[in-house]
Amino acid sequence: MKKISLLLLTGIMVCSLAACGSNDDQGVTDTSESSSVVEESTGTADESTESDVMTEESTDGTSEEEFVDEMPSAWSDEMTGFKDAVAGVLGNDYFPQMAVTADMLPDMFGLTEDMYDDYLAEMPMISVNPDTLLIVKAKDGKVKDVEAALNSWRDAKIEDGHMYPASAPKYQGSKIETIGNYVILSMLGGDNMAAMEQGDDAAIKHSQEHNDKAIEAIRGLIEQQ
Repeated sequence: MKKISLLLLTGIMVCSLAACGSNDDQGVTDTSESSSVVEESTGTADESTESDVMTEESTDGTSEEEFVDEMPSAWSDEMTGFKDAVAGVLGNDYFPQMAVTADMLPDMFGLTEDMYDDYLAEMPMISVNPDTLLIVKAKDGKVKDVEAALNSWRDAKIEDGHMYPASAPKYQGSKIETIGNYVILSMLGGDNMAAMEQGDDAAIKHSQEHNDKAIEAIRGLIEQQ
């Protein structure tokens, strides 16, 4: 009897140990699976964070189109009025759309800050069209310096033989006009393909007519002041 009881106790103990072992194994498995879930969740969070950073970086940067849209608001009311008048008389033939910032003026046109009180400068975004409008309100005593700088720029462009065929007549037909303290560089012409089919002289005259319209539109506003 004692032997039977002893065997029964032993069997109970073995079953108990087996159950504990099973529970321990299950606990390890659950812990492992839980850790895996945590890792996957953490990985997703990291990826989301990286995506957010990339979004912030791309958002902080300003595209060329946004730059172009924002820059004209920097012009003074007077200069904006001049530009609007020119665009009004030329319509779809007003090609300039990219603003030239003040820090670009010295390298591009030889104009330094001590030479002007105000300015507006716009040019196309693509080099195939050289259309440019530059209006400079020169400081007192600096009109001649501004004229010299713009004439130097224009002469260098005309002498440069590396340009698109449609560009040459626009450089040659460009005009520099001084009205009081305002010095205007008008190199416009819009779509000149039809004029070019009639020869160089017709293409140059086409640009000159556009520039005359632009300058007269500005002159009218200046004389009203």
